[in-house]
Amino acid sequence: RNTTVARNTISSLFLHGADERKESAAATTNIILEAIEEYLGWRNHAMLTYPVLMHPQVTEDFVKKNPKRYKESLETRPSDDTLDSYRNIRPVCVVPWGSPLLDQFLEAHLPIVIRGSQLIKRGGSTGESKESKWTPGHIQSMLAAKKVTVYESPSQYFRYWKKEQHTGPYVFKAPTSEKSITISEFLQRVQETTKEGPAIDEDGNKKGRSGLLYLQESLSGHSEFSSEFASWNWNWLLRIVQKYGWGTPDRNILLIGMQGATTPAHYDEQENMFAQMRGRKEVYLWPPGDWQGMYAFPCNHACDRQAM
Repeated sequence: RNTTVARNTISSLFLHGADERKESAAATTNIILEAIEEYLGWRNHAMLTYPVLMHPQVTEDFVKKNPKRYKESLETRPSDDTLDSYRNIRPVCVVPWGSPLLDQFLEAHLPIVIRGSQLIKRGGSTGESKESKWTPGHIQSMLAAKKVTVYESPSQYFRYWKKEQHTGPYVFKAPTSEKSITISEFLQRVQETTKEGPAIDEDGNKKGRSGLLYLQESLSGHSEFSSEFASWNWNWLLRIVQKYGWGTPDRNILLIGMQGATTPAHYDEQENMFAQMRGRKEVYLWPPGDWQGMYAFPCNHACDRQAM
């Protein structure tokens, strides 16, 4: 709570004993205190709330006219006398497909919502249908009896984990269970679980019924999707990744979650093009500069890249 008290407390812990340890203990004390002060500074910053209207960079109009300046402001570590209300929650800018603003945002490495995207066709072969063809039945017809990866969680949270990544000296209990079942079995489980009513109460606790399910399947090895892949707008996508140095697209993932399924805060190792084909998904994004306040698991933990 107080730097002086902390220094005296840590010093007494390290200096209790032989005199020859005092010099190294004092140096250790300074290192610990610097780490504590650094942590407290970011923690206090994350907890503060500023008047949004007092900052000129909060309007969508400003962001669209000055994407590079907005990006620079997100990367600037704020001082105590600087308003940084751009860190308050606000909607990500929405830009229509074909707008020149799209390239400006991508060049500035800013997130953007593309309205009316032509990346993946929603309807039939002509793409003119307003109704999405991406129904459970459509996916079921393509995958048939093939097994897909499904996770089950006792709560609404689906934290990603990788057991072979866990090489550190930490106690670890898998937050979800992983199983391989057919898409038909998955849909049947979803239907049965949904009939049981809400699995989670207002405090996020399980209410005694089956857990939530979340399908996460890589489509790269599914030849059943070859005709679907061929219909995607690869010319546009490849132009984007080449122009902005994203690297060759190497991963296509199908995600299907039940209502209420929540993925905790995390960071990905690649750029993302997320196409919402059906239903709703709410996404929260933080600037990369906020990583110290996100409390990520250690890199040798099974939940690496995930916020604690």
